Amino acid sequence: MPAIKRLWGQHDFRLSHVRRYDRKDLVALTAGHSLEVEFVGSFNLLLLPVATVFRMLEGFVKRDLSNQERMPAAPVNRVLGAIFSWERHIVTRRLPIGLSLAMIVRRTL
Repeated sequence: MPAIKRLWGQHDFRLSHVRRYDRKDLVALTAGHSLEVEFVGSFNLLLLPVATVFRMLEGFVKRDLSNQERMPAAPVNRVLGAIFSWERHIVTRRLPIGLSLAMIVRRTL
């Protein structure tokens, strides 16, 4: 799920996001549905500074800089792949913040 409400921008419109969540919002979605939250955590921590600057730049120039969703050049894509590969090893350590949130729930009976 997209995280950090203050980062709401054109990127979210292009990806048809309805909202950005914080942990409390995400956990609240389970209320009344016989679900037990086992894990809620952030990821995409390393790309957060880049995305933040990009979103601020979009706001400053008042333009949609819509190239964020395109497949990057192969060398850039390899670097991004390495970042995600590394980050998957630390996501269960409850990162304090990130561009995205993940949640694992179990149905209770």
